[in-house]
Amino acid sequence: MFISISLCAQSFEGAYKFIDDETHGLWLFKDGYSMQTIYKDSVYIRTNGGPFDIHKNLLTVYITFDDVLEQKIGSKQETRLIFEGANFIDDEGRIWIKQPTIESDLSGTYRITGKYNNGKFSPINHTGSRMTLKILVDGYFQWIAFDSDKKEFFGTGGGDYSFQDGKYTEHLLFFSRDNSRVGATLEFNGEIDENDWHHKGKSSKGEPLHEVWTRL
Repeated sequence: MFISISLCAQSFEGAYKFIDDETHGLWLFKDGYSMQTIYKDSVYIRTNGGPFDIHKNLLTVYITFDDVLEQKIGSKQETRLIFEGANFIDDEGRIWIKQPTIESDLSGTYRITGKYNNGKFSPINHTGSRMTLKILVDGYFQWIAFDSDKKEFFGTGGGDYSFQDGKYTEHLLFFSRDNSRVGATLEFNGEIDENDWHHKGKSSKGEPLHEVWTRL
């Protein structure tokens, strides 16, 4: 599923945003994986993404999820970019602005690998093509749950985050399951144990949560 990435792809990594009168966009690139989401104010519109590579100005995304055009899943999406410094213009004429680089111990692409329920750890064994992934880069995040083989989409959410002194805070910019949650701020305890990130607190529904995410 994941491909080796060139030095060019590594230098391209980061968070990019566009804003116009009608729509907003967040496009994240980290560890060879990309997620792009379009939303309007508090209304979620669509998302797609997957492993990516970039050679000169040709960006190729190998689509593993797309909640609007499911026929694209399993195909590759090629976009010729026009670079203006660190920013770029896509083939629809949208200007994507590179967000400032923010160094963070949490920066990476993760897969959920387990949960604690009443103090007991329950591993999540990914079988087949169903996955729950999360990207954190340059102070922005997005999680996505999908099954690429069955072309099923289970939900996504994202926004900006901070991580300091073991406190992880999310501010939601979009949430596919419930637009009314946009604007909410969620606070968690966060701890990094080698490649595992322990994510503790309460879910968006107010329920106790202790997840383990493993860096890809």
